[in-house]
Amino acid sequence: MKAQYEQHWHEVAQEVLLEMRTWREEHPKATLQEIEEEVDTRIARMRAGLVEGIAMSSAAAEVGGRAAGEPAHCPTCGGTLHARGKQVRKLVTTGKQTVRLERSDGSCPTCQVGFFPPG
Repeated sequence: MKAQYEQHWHEVAQEVLLEMRTWREEHPKATLQEIEEEVDTRIARMRAGLVEGIAMSSAAAEVGGRAAGEPAHCPTCGGTLHARGKQVRKLVTTGKQTVRLERSDGSCPTCQVGFFPPG
């Protein structure tokens, strides 16, 4: 899986470089500021994809970061959480890009609190 992941990011980086080369050919008189803005836009998109991929590969993607078959427990009262299935959250990064996180969601029947795992 690691080699596949690295290959994917190598391809994404190559795509960004190609996009920038094409953009530069289309904008030969661009100022340094304009070039910087274009680079930042593309890097922000790459960054968001990397953040999303790393977050989704985390054990925290499951309520409580539990191993298969092991029940998750409420961090407040210690009770067993009830699974509510997979839920999707869309968050905006500091680079103003949207990341999509799909996580198992749970609730504590005692505390009446829902849990959507972080990071």
